[in-house]
Amino acid sequence: MRSNVMPAKKPTDQVLLSLDEYKAPHTEALGWQWAYGCFETFFWNRGSTVALGRHLERFLAGCRSLDMECRFRREDLEETLRTALEPFREKTLRVRLEGVLDDPGLMGGGSPPFGMRVGLRLVECPAYQRKEPFAACLLDPDRSSRLPTMPSYKPLDYFQRIRIRNEMIREGFDEGIVMTRDLRVVSALTSNLFVRSTDGTWKTPPVASGCLPGVTRSLLLDFETPEPSIEGTVSLHNLTEATGIFLTNSSIGIQPVHRLEVDEGSAIEIGIDSSEKMADWYEEWFLGN
Repeated sequence: MRSNVMPAKKPTDQVLLSLDEYKAPHTEALGWQWAYGCFETFFWNRGSTVALGRHLERFLAGCRSLDMECRFRREDLEETLRTALEPFREKTLRVRLEGVLDDPGLMGGGSPPFGMRVGLRLVECPAYQRKEPFAACLLDPDRSSRLPTMPSYKPLDYFQRIRIRNEMIREGFDEGIVMTRDLRVVSALTSNLFVRSTDGTWKTPPVASGCLPGVTRSLLLDFETPEPSIEGTVSLHNLTEATGIFLTNSSIGIQPVHRLEVDEGSAIEIGIDSSEKMADWYEEWFLGN
């Protein structure tokens, strides 16, 4: 399969690459956050990336769930992706791998599996820049409950969460925390969430709660971290009594939360010493891989 470079379009300064014989999907697809498809985001750090296999496995699982026929086996997709990124070996990039519906098969009465296009968006940027101070706001349970449960892959139809996060930013926050009606914590709008208990254990809500099974989340659960990380139910009480909170995904790494607003005008200052140690460990581990 050949790889086609599409010129970057201002003002985004993105480089668009196609991983198959078609044009990059971003030029003719139904639209970025509105398209029918799935995506994965990760950092390309001077010729390597962390947990690429996990990202590709989740990407291909998403394609299958959406009845889209990916033209690549996992091994072929990894080889083609690395070949496409080879010219950027000395750069640090945020990479977004996208699988997008190729034609209006759903609208035209076609039968699955539907055709698709596979492409990349590349943006050069430093890896894992922590924001300080970082403020999160607990979403009203009724508002949270209207958000669809995350599937086991990243759908392109992510707009509703992005829109609410943008509202949070305009209100002076960096993220919103999603809860169920019975006051169980699920995740942040676009990140997984870990809370630290008084015994020094970090807990993240189970996938059954409705959160995305994040790749970075899985790494923290699978590897030996400075303090133990486990999966388990996180209540509102656990959140407000936490001795540390951080958010995580493949774009931000580990982002300590400094302040949490539970009710309008009522904020809790969160200790960050432990979450900073976790973030330092992760970034050192990332740079070493």
